[in-house]
Amino acid sequence: MKRSSIETIVLVVGVAIIGIALFFMFSDNEDPSKSIFITNLIFSFGFLVYIVYSIMSANSLNKEIRALNKHVDGLKHEIAKYKKQIADKDAEIQNLQQDLVKKDEALNLQTEKVNMLEKRLSDLESSGADSDI
Repeated sequence: MKRSSIETIVLVVGVAIIGIALFFMFSDNEDPSKSIFITNLIFSFGFLVYIVYSIMSANSLNKEIRALNKHVDGLKHEIAKYKKQIADKDAEIQNLQQDLVKKDEALNLQTEKVNMLEKRLSDLESSGADSDI
């Protein structure tokens, strides 16, 4: 049964118990001690209903808390796993960036060599053109 249904039933039973007890308290009986005894029995029954409901409610809430704690632990495990994956990917990115920097430096060095060779070639062509004259 759903908790809200049980709460409604307990609330209705509690109101009925209080109403019945009030009826017996204020009814005009020939024997007032009998009326007080019945009222005490009714209140005792109501208190028993309240205790049983409290125990049931506490057990239900404890089960929910345990389930939620398991769920939280699972989420913490997932977070740790994703953090590790992120750290691995960050390390991989760092390595790739270092490789890129090295290759960029090598490219710049080769570009400088090509520029020097082109300048030398142009110097040779210009000096060869001068010697042809």
